[in-house]
Amino acid sequence: MPDQKTIELIQQERHTPNHAQIHEQKKKCEELDKELEEKKKLGYEVGRLQMKHSNDLLNQQTEMIKQELITMINEKKQNYEV
Repeated sequence: MPDQKTIELIQQERHTPNHAQIHEQKKKCEELDKELEEKKKLGYEVGRLQMKHSNDLLNQQTEMIKQELITMINEKKQNYEV
């Protein structure tokens, strides 16, 4: 069991300017962690939208190629029928 003098020293230490600085630093770290988490979420969302955009472009190109192939096949059929 700590004696009274040790208890008083601990209580005084809690209220020193160093303690206030440590508390401020902890607050700053928490704020930076929140900002970092928000940036991660934003980065994830941007990446997801880029993937969606790329997939949409790929789908459009695939459809264009399909239409060109269908047109070519129909032209070949017409040439053989004549």
